Amino acid sequence: MREDEVIHPTDGESYFEAYHSVFSSLTGEEVIYKTLAIICGANNYKVCQPEEYDENGKYITKMTRTKIDPSKINTIISKKTPNNETHYQYVDFNGNIQDPYEIFQLYNSHGNCFLYALYLAFRSNNLKNKANVPNINLNNIRNLLEIKNDDGIHPYYKVKPEYAQLAYQLFVDNDYKIINWGIAIIEKNFNYRIGPNVPTLNELYNGYWNDDSFWKNTIKIKDDKGKNKTITYRKNYNVPKKMMFDLFITQLYALVQHKENTYQMTWEQIENWDIRSGIEEPYENAGIEGATKLINPNDYEINANVYNQIVNNNFIQLLGGNTKISNKLGKTKNRNKSNKKRNKSKSRTRSKIKK
Repeated sequence: MREDEVIHPTDGESYFEAYHSVFSSLTGEEVIYKTLAIICGANNYKVCQPEEYDENGKYITKMTRTKIDPSKINTIISKKTPNNETHYQYVDFNGNIQDPYEIFQLYNSHGNCFLYALYLAFRSNNLKNKANVPNINLNNIRNLLEIKNDDGIHPYYKVKPEYAQLAYQLFVDNDYKIINWGIAIIEKNFNYRIGPNVPTLNELYNGYWNDDSFWKNTIKIKDDKGKNKTITYRKNYNVPKKMMFDLFITQLYALVQHKENTYQMTWEQIENWDIRSGIEEPYENAGIEGATKLINPNDYEINANVYNQIVNNNFIQLLGGNTKISNKLGKTKNRNKSNKKRNKSKSRTRSKIKK
């Protein structure tokens, strides 16, 4: 495998995290995500504005005190936070907001709420024909959570202390299943178009991938001295210019087949977020501080550096092997110092990302 056919990790991340960053960034483009929302049965996808929420931060679904606005039901919505982050939710047929944080995700965990929201829409639209519902058996973690409101301003869900390990195990299992489900839905519907004379889903993905203006989009990050600077998508995600989308999605699919990859990513995200938010924003942490890291699906302990090398080398072998690339692995920088910005939910830095 040539150097220009692989996305190289940066800032101490794994190959899986590097590929997931690009995947969530592309999928989060409004026209692509709207197409996926319709594929999954939703009527629409809507990027909401602040005025569409009440004083408690809840999306307004009613026209009057009792009448639900029909244009807002069976819709996936996304909300920007003050830090320019994005969280996805689903408004069901009764106007109720289904929040992945209350069902499948640990509160303020990061990376896949855009996929969980698609699944909520898909599940709600296929209840009458259960054969159409993918058999992924996601774990409902709602009973493991409690509502907290320490400052009287920010109510939030937090894992009950006695369930920290169980909640963590159920959540990383959900992440593994939802990523595989999401990619399967995309691949199955590559030829889908939402209307005549409209690009197919595959054409949309390739269109953005091949459009240099997409990669020239910029985001703001902080350098090692804490100063703001601007960086392009291309440089931030470290995507080779000659790499094609078809190769990217094939390699991503190879990565998600290995459960230990999602276990590793999920743990590092939550672990580092809890460390940081425990100091800055204690009401926002996930609540699994007492959990023990799952090294792999068999949950045996192994040195973290050795483990990361195994995961990355497995990926290289999947691609045909390349010692030159393998020798570059093993970076172990503190993820709290990472400047990499992702379009996925609250990675260790604040950026335009998806939850």
